[in-house]
Amino acid sequence: MARVMDTNDGNGDFSMLKDNGKKKRVFLCNRMDEAELGQVYKVINRQSTIGLALTFDLKNLEAGLQNLTYIIVSTLDPSHMTYVFDCVSLDPIEILADLKTVLTNPHITKVVNDLYNSMYYLYHRHYLEVQDVMDIQISHRSLVQKREKGTESTQAQPSLDDMIRLYVDWKFAWPIKSKKKLNPVDLWSNPDPLCEVQIADAALQGMYLLDIFQAQQQMILANTVQRLGPEARGKLKVLSAGRFSQHQMINCYLTKSLHVGSVEQTS
Repeated sequence: MARVMDTNDGNGDFSMLKDNGKKKRVFLCNRMDEAELGQVYKVINRQSTIGLALTFDLKNLEAGLQNLTYIIVSTLDPSHMTYVFDCVSLDPIEILADLKTVLTNPHITKVVNDLYNSMYYLYHRHYLEVQDVMDIQISHRSLVQKREKGTESTQAQPSLDDMIRLYVDWKFAWPIKSKKKLNPVDLWSNPDPLCEVQIADAALQGMYLLDIFQAQQQMILANTVQRLGPEARGKLKVLSAGRFSQHQMINCYLTKSLHVGSVEQTS
């Protein structure tokens, strides 16, 4: 049976605050019939950008085995829902087969935090070549290097917790109780696969990927505009008054084809 967990319901493990006035919600997909799953896949297929994360059984991972436990897909429209597919209750092969249309669609951007691990697993274990993938860690390194004027950064790769604190409003509270109270191995080897603490911990792996991605895109756009000078910034104001996406505006600049009225507006 599917369960919708409201992150603003005051429940201890899901007491996350709002993001720009919109609630972060978790939809647990487990023991669902085909009709219910079909509705979930329809919503995901309508997205232009999704967050994607995979979690594995840490106990088996230490032994060199990759047993998929959850697939997390976060969305923006219409309800900012994070879908958590339980690969213990559902067959992960069937889930990935149903998600294949989304994963291989070059027009749907997939935002991830661990490009190598996730894509390596999907390609070598399930023969899925995911298209149009954006890694927030790579974007972060690019932004940091630009700030340091091309010098190589000696800082270690930030954790997802660090990325959330850096790019998402620091006032937002989000549950890390599970990591404080329980050893990760004990948490993931819990005999109850639907343990709410475990689900909350898994959901966090994908819940804020799109927020981080959007913040990084704003920074990239700001850096690009800063380099272009006052004339180009004036043209950008005209474009931004229309319905151009950030990607369209950046691409116009980078290809030196920014002429007011020369780019068709998208509906």
